[in-house]
Amino acid sequence: MGGIGEMFSFNMQRVVGFMVAVLFFLMFVIPQAYFWMKLPFLGVALLYTLVNLSSGRFEIYSSTPLLYYFLIAILTVIWLLIGAINGNHEKALYDGFRLFVIYSAIFFLLIVFFTNTNFYQNVLPTTMLGALFIGLLAIYTVIDVVLNLNSIPESIRSTMYMQVGLHSGHTQINNVNIGMYTFLLPFLLSYCVLDERKKSKLIYLVLVISVVGVVLASRRIVLYLMVMVPFFCISFDIFITSALKTRLLFRVIKIYVYLLFLSIFIVAIANYFNLFDIEGFAGRIFEVLIKDEESPRQTQLVALMQGFYNVPIFGTGFGGIASVVRSEFGWNYELLYPKLLFHSGLLGTILLSSVIGYYTIKVTKLCGRDKTNYSINVALIIGFISMLIASATNPYLNSFDFLFGLGVPPLVAALLKRERLMSFASSSQS
Repeated sequence: MGGIGEMFSFNMQRVVGFMVAVLFFLMFVIPQAYFWMKLPFLGVALLYTLVNLSSGRFEIYSSTPLLYYFLIAILTVIWLLIGAINGNHEKALYDGFRLFVIYSAIFFLLIVFFTNTNFYQNVLPTTMLGALFIGLLAIYTVIDVVLNLNSIPESIRSTMYMQVGLHSGHTQINNVNIGMYTFLLPFLLSYCVLDERKKSKLIYLVLVISVVGVVLASRRIVLYLMVMVPFFCISFDIFITSALKTRLLFRVIKIYVYLLFLSIFIVAIANYFNLFDIEGFAGRIFEVLIKDEESPRQTQLVALMQGFYNVPIFGTGFGGIASVVRSEFGWNYELLYPKLLFHSGLLGTILLSSVIGYYTIKVTKLCGRDKTNYSINVALIIGFISMLIASATNPYLNSFDFLFGLGVPPLVAALLKRERLMSFASSSQS
């Protein structure tokens, strides 16, 4: 009977593991849309984790995820109370509680699931598949508009913000899922740079299609990150190992050469089909570096900083509204860090930054202990840092689908602790 029970448990774990992979694939490809499609997969994963935790079949290998999310939740509750005292909108307070208290508990349980299953075997296939579909969808969205196919139903187009602009000299896609490349592309690219083992040609195909999708979308922050990632790889490796590896440096140079030629090729092909010209594309990419006093983000920045100066220590609490209102939910702004200052003040910003920064630095330094999974662990951290950079001017962290990124430091900490315990147990038995 024990053998049958163990076989059933193993098969059940594989089924739930597949469902979690589907959940994250959907989070990557259709973020901020069709939550009802993701809910059954999420519900099964959480229930399975809770049952296995209560029965002792799952372990909490590290206290870091629990403490990390507990501190985030406590800080959230404090600034929710400040917001309530200041009379901020009830929906804003509910949104803050949902995003950083309820979702924190959910992501903690998902980390427990990952650390008790085959995370390292599943992370690359899931992220590669998500990146591939995002790129293919971006390419097809442009084809659909250029050829006037009108094959994408309006309900899907509006729900997923699939607007395509054919501008003078460049195209532009507003698909929300392009924002997932702020994590996926740096993660996959840095993995290829850092990992010395022979890799499947499929991952390079996925990267090529992803770069095509990003260029067609003219998503500037992702293009900037793509250029920065190889430099990140060298910097993080030096920070962890305290040495500059010649082979890594040569791989980085090679990646830069490949990216340069690939970008030139894509722009040349797009130019041939009258989608791009060099001047128009360059203008799109570099116009963000030109200060424009009338731009929406600049006016937001001025309003948020003026609001911060009025209440610099504690801020307005969750739901504070500055003199500039960006949407029907006036407390939502694209500029994450000025918004954080405005809502949390110096005290809240310092405390939250200290929590995330402390664990990120600590975990990054520990990555050198696990040689087998070194490239994936460091690539996860680089993907996380890249998402934080991109979130500076984009409201990515206002949804469940993107908030998984905040869980990278505690996830890697728990994985490292598990691998160390398993290695110790294995060496003790031998």
